Amino acid sequence: MKNIKLTLLSIVFLCAGACTDLDEELFDRIGSQDFYKTESDFQAAVATVYQHMTNFSFWYTIVMDNASDALTIYTHTGGWNNDRHRRTDTHQLRASDDRRFPLNQAWNNIFDGIAKANSTIISLEENAAEGALKNQFLAEVKALRAWFFFLGMDVYGDMPLVTTAFPDPTDLPTRTSKAEVFNFVEQELLFAIDNLPSGLDPARFPRINEETARAILAHLYINAEVFSGKERWQDCIAQCDAILGASGYRLADSYFDLFKVNNANQMHEMLFYVDHEPGISGGSVPTVRHCLTQPWVNEFFPNLPYNVWNGPAVQMSFWDRYDLDDQRRNEGFLIGQQKNQDGTDMVDPNGIPVNHTREFFLRPSDAPDDSDYLGIYEGIRPFKFEPDVGAVNADQGNGFPVIRLADIILQKAECLIRLNGPNSTADELINQVRARVFNPAKPLTNATLDDVYWERGFELFAEGHRRRDQIRFDRFHLAGDFHAEHDRQFNIWPIPQDQINANPNLQQNPGY
Repeated sequence: MKNIKLTLLSIVFLCAGACTDLDEELFDRIGSQDFYKTESDFQAAVATVYQHMTNFSFWYTIVMDNASDALTIYTHTGGWNNDRHRRTDTHQLRASDDRRFPLNQAWNNIFDGIAKANSTIISLEENAAEGALKNQFLAEVKALRAWFFFLGMDVYGDMPLVTTAFPDPTDLPTRTSKAEVFNFVEQELLFAIDNLPSGLDPARFPRINEETARAILAHLYINAEVFSGKERWQDCIAQCDAILGASGYRLADSYFDLFKVNNANQMHEMLFYVDHEPGISGGSVPTVRHCLTQPWVNEFFPNLPYNVWNGPAVQMSFWDRYDLDDQRRNEGFLIGQQKNQDGTDMVDPNGIPVNHTREFFLRPSDAPDDSDYLGIYEGIRPFKFEPDVGAVNADQGNGFPVIRLADIILQKAECLIRLNGPNSTADELINQVRARVFNPAKPLTNATLDDVYWERGFELFAEGHRRRDQIRFDRFHLAGDFHAEHDRQFNIWPIPQDQINANPNLQQNPGY
């Protein structure tokens, strides 16, 4: 972990000095063919792709969770009263929507990551000497690129399959079918698995290893029917089994330890983890910031060096499905009248009680930003990620868990039920995950697909999986708290109009 961080800092300082004197003689003396001599050289080459992941948690959660039945980002006035959030909740996104997010920001983040990976892969392939070290670092970058392609296919459907660093402006790419992208991603991950070290190595964490590649491949296989039209349940189980048999991995003892500041110390559950360290991880906006409330949180964390956002709230029908004894429910949310440290009722500077009600509704699109001020506290607030009083601006020490071991355990249980119906092995797997959040224990018996569906929702809340889970379980198109039932073609999003304007070869998704 320290190696990657130091390399990122080195790149910043090198670029700062080099950008003023990029002459031809310098490139002649320090060519890429002379660069790949030591492992540190390889680390410096791949660091830019890892750094790109630090922007991942913010837009990814907006795309995956705020479009699902779990969260809504538009609940009230005070900065959140705009159509782009409302249309995410109502499943009525338009290609011409706001250029920032979620549509265009998600597209740019995905393809910026692909471009950086392509450039690094080409440099390694053309300039590094053949050998195990070259293949290992190629495998790391190919696995990251596979993840970006996976996300693009998930959100936009058919997508450009670009593997060059600089596409020909006279021959811009067209969209490739999801099935072809699926096959490409599968082959990239199989290459990665064959060339990466296996098992948890604290000295390498959080770099990509064999289990990371297998975890991404498990996600690909469990969603194969959506992406390629063919079920791959058994193949998903095989990847899950390989991960569960790897050395060093286990479930964390405490659920909420996984989301505290410096949660890298829970690496034994983190299969794919984006590191955030104040002042180093590049000005990222981790999910934790978006899950805080304002202004009351400062009563408990008076030294926070950033402003909190008071953004998302839990959708009512999702909240109602929690077991009342579930620790994830009782310790991960803020509901009702909030209290000061001295036990008195909390009010904001305007004298409004800070009372997070279960019920909330979407404001009209033309409502002025200061209307209905009382509604600013409507909605149960997530409080899963710990605030970081040591943050630098918005750069906090809570890393983002992209894929956890609990996710893989539940994937295996789901596939077993899909293949065999309710069975004791699936029950055992699900109850492994539930054991740490119920005291006394509340094991499930004869668990169904519906049980797995909700267990994944509760366990992986606000970690970016819910929208994809809903599509796989054929529920995303069904009516929800804030949207009517719609055609399944709207399970994927429109291509941003800005991207079509820049590349007329891109054809818009049906219905948009």
